[in-house]
Amino acid sequence: MAVSISPLTRDDLDFAIALTDAESWGYLRSDFGRLISLAPDGCFVARGVLRRVGIITTTRHGDYGFMGTLIVMKNHRHSGIGGALFAHAMTYLQERGTKTIELDGVFPAVSLYRRLGFHDKHLSLRFVRPPSPCDAQAEQLLTVTTDEIVRFDREHSQVDRSAVITRFCDDSRDSLFAIGDGQPSAYAVVKPRDNGSLSVGPLVAKSPDAAIALLKTILSRFHDRPIQIGVPEMKKPFVQALVAEGFFYKCPSLRMYSGAQLDLDDCVYGIISPEKG
Repeated sequence: MAVSISPLTRDDLDFAIALTDAESWGYLRSDFGRLISLAPDGCFVARGVLRRVGIITTTRHGDYGFMGTLIVMKNHRHSGIGGALFAHAMTYLQERGTKTIELDGVFPAVSLYRRLGFHDKHLSLRFVRPPSPCDAQAEQLLTVTTDEIVRFDREHSQVDRSAVITRFCDDSRDSLFAIGDGQPSAYAVVKPRDNGSLSVGPLVAKSPDAAIALLKTILSRFHDRPIQIGVPEMKKPFVQALVAEGFFYKCPSLRMYSGAQLDLDDCVYGIISPEKG
């Protein structure tokens, strides 16, 4: 099927939400609005003769890029549209000097990504906790500025995610959590999802103990809401804490990379989101 690919605009948001709703991904219009505002020319829609048929998004952090939200309408799959969108997004990132490109691949698409030159990195685990009582002890929260959080994130994620982190701090100031003894030892953003649920991410911490303490602080406030989080598989003490606090495994995805392999996960306990890394 012949398609044209053009930048995703706010006029395409209803279509984008319909696609993510069909996949039960729980995206909000604000998620796509944030993606478009951060990369006005980096998110794309594929159009057939009469209708839009697919989307893909990208996020850039300097010479590191992340691809997400590749969806093609079900009745137009296996016709080359996904590959065309993917190639278009790859070209966009490469032409802007991106040296490492990562993504969280759902397993039905992993073979496609491997054929396109991506390598397996690690599982990106998914957890969800239903509303339930919680007796976790809360830490005293720090009052921090956006600049402090941006510096902490840059130092401990090893990527300059300042544009994305600043936007989350501005959009979610009331749900920005930080703990530490005078200086941050961990921070996280708690974001609304559909149906009244919440998503924790990013969660960046100096140590497993700090990450777990922050998790318990968040649960002490939001235990009556469904909560979800994505976690790199190697964070075993943190994963054990999640299970102990009533989180359940969901189907994971596979973190994959193209270009230079980077080890960025030492202090990352919760990903931003599946489309932003």
